[in-house]
Amino acid sequence: MNGDVWVWLMNGTIRLSATKVGAVPDLNYTVQGVADFTGDGKADILWRHGTQGHVWVWPMNGTILVSQTFIGTVDPIYVIKGTGDHNGDGKADILWHHSTIGDVWIWIMNGGSITSQTLIGKVPDVGYQIVKPR
Repeated sequence: MNGDVWVWLMNGTIRLSATKVGAVPDLNYTVQGVADFTGDGKADILWRHGTQGHVWVWPMNGTILVSQTFIGTVDPIYVIKGTGDHNGDGKADILWHHSTIGDVWIWIMNGGSITSQTLIGKVPDVGYQIVKPR
């Protein structure tokens, strides 16, 4: 394994094409979400380093990597639970959960920039899970 990142365009279970879009420098990076962070109607890639906590957004134009934007470093005890447009501006935001004390935070995003960070609550027991609405 070498860190190469590929996008497969699919039609159901049939692969239509495969395009190499870049590479991560360390295999501890994992995709944490795919959402439109830039508001251009195209999916972007959210990355997180598993031990160092570095967070990146890769704005995409289809299968073309536009840039690599470093957002920040967050203690690995915080877990990304999802992405979604929480403030209605057409851009994806990041939902965080502290895995031991239960704090739930939302980062309101504008592309690769954090507009605000808001503690929205605490789950009463760390046994609870945050799930996406259906």
